[in-house]
Amino acid sequence: MHLCIDARIFSPKFTGIGRYTHELVKQFLQLKPDWKFTLFLNTEQHDTFLKEINNSKNTLYQNIDINLFIADEKMYSIQEQTYFLQKLNKVNADLFWFPHFNVPYFFNKKFVVTVHDLTLSKFPGKKMNSFIHRFIYFKILRHALHTSAHILTVSENTKTDIITDEKISENKITIAHNAVGKEFFNFSATTLSKFQYFLYTGQHREHKNIITLVKGFHEFIKKSDNSKFSHYKLILTGKVNPLYPEVTDYITNNNLEKSIFCVGLVSEEKLLELYKNAKAYIFPSFYEGFGIPPLEAMAMKTPVIASTSSCIPEICGDAALYFDPNNQKELTKKLEELVKNKWLEEKLIQSGLEQVKKYDWEKSAKIIIKQFEELA
Repeated sequence: MHLCIDARIFSPKFTGIGRYTHELVKQFLQLKPDWKFTLFLNTEQHDTFLKEINNSKNTLYQNIDINLFIADEKMYSIQEQTYFLQKLNKVNADLFWFPHFNVPYFFNKKFVVTVHDLTLSKFPGKKMNSFIHRFIYFKILRHALHTSAHILTVSENTKTDIITDEKISENKITIAHNAVGKEFFNFSATTLSKFQYFLYTGQHREHKNIITLVKGFHEFIKKSDNSKFSHYKLILTGKVNPLYPEVTDYITNNNLEKSIFCVGLVSEEKLLELYKNAKAYIFPSFYEGFGIPPLEAMAMKTPVIASTSSCIPEICGDAALYFDPNNQKELTKKLEELVKNKWLEEKLIQSGLEQVKKYDWEKSAKIIIKQFEELA
């Protein structure tokens, strides 16, 4: 079996599709050392991976037939549709795998595509709402969905969206869940926080619904019967998006700079520390394809308060305290409920540890490998 992988966004960092690709590629190499692999990577990851392969102390890659090629063509670019297409066409593989739906439009060899979510279909945001952006997005997405040999996705919710919104047969879709990295289970915080806080991690975009989180938290700290909780803080990580100034404007207009901190992008070590020391992790999204952050919090023994929308109850199960993402008062109530009840906090921690064990990269890789073998 010769598998060619578009690994241009291959990355060991914690976030997104890059981490998804990284974890599964490593699993494929371990589980199928008799396969031949061709990987297209950007220059930085190509050079890093090449050093790793050539490291004599690393036994993982011994006797594996693996070829690495540089592909710096950016996603959604003209170069991706032309130069990258030419590179792909030179590879004589049994099967191609694209971990994202940005498959070159004129690529016509047998391929499997992963569609993580339909966020841009449902929440295009201010950057993707022009006619030309929408036209190109749907053209590329639907080409990948309809011309692929098979579709992988990460939740039952996304599978249902693909079937309902894009009229794809259920038999063409396989679910293989995301999982949490081992570092989240093994981390011990070296420093303790000087104050109690709630945590949000991730992008600042419309579907993330951060404004409801901020308003709900504001109500929590200012209610008269909650004066003893006014010392709590809210930490928001992730790059502040100038297209969505509502959150920072609300913080400024209500003089909340000493209670709500937008700390921007943080290091992986700092992120682990923030998870570990948080009173609770809050996930207020309107829409997600999977939602890894709540599981990361669970692995760190941090209680989770989460939205009832999209796939979130499916992924978090009974291990989260839920609220309606359209109702900031309900979020305020859940914050009160958690801080007033130690038994509830302990219950969420224990159920969270059990819930996160259900997700495993090796298990998901085996599901995908089985599908690859049936298609090759």
